[in-house]
Amino acid sequence: MRKSISTFTLGSFLAILPVTGALASEPDASVTAKAPPPSSVAAPVESASPFDVTSPEAAEAMARHYRDEAQRYRAMGGFTYKAGLVQRAEADAAKYAALAAELRGPVSVALPRSPEAERYAQLAAQYRRFGGVAYKAGLVQWAEAQQRKYEPAVPADAVAMQQPNQSCRSTKPVVCFQLGVR
Repeated sequence: MRKSISTFTLGSFLAILPVTGALASEPDASVTAKAPPPSSVAAPVESASPFDVTSPEAAEAMARHYRDEAQRYRAMGGFTYKAGLVQRAEADAAKYAALAAELRGPVSVALPRSPEAERYAQLAAQYRRFGGVAYKAGLVQWAEAQQRKYEPAVPADAVAMQQPNQSCRSTKPVVCFQLGVR
């Protein structure tokens, strides 16, 4: 009995298999036209490499494009959030906005250092070469404090312009630390 059931199952499977293959290969004559996708569902634009953008204007245009794309995705509804399309577009917009700001670059104002400040800067460097003993004794900190004391006063807006961009585009904290960026 068991042998006849398995033989029957195997035989029917082998008999049906060529029929399903033939049915799948025949095109359906009733469906011939394909509708284009709706204009509201645009194909995602491939991210351009940040190295492709060389001017602040181009970076700002890319940021504007991705902000518009994020707005369009938000209007589509929840599935775009679930698929991560809104988040990706917002992240790209932020990336290109930061790149535009970086390409514009801060205007650095080089103020001349007084001779006293220069002397204490050299003294602090000399103390640093002594190593831990100079740090424990407070000599390095004292020389740095004296150097700051004799440096010219800088207006608050000039200090803001001299600050480096605080966004680190690296994913490795060690690189950010070595560059002095938080």
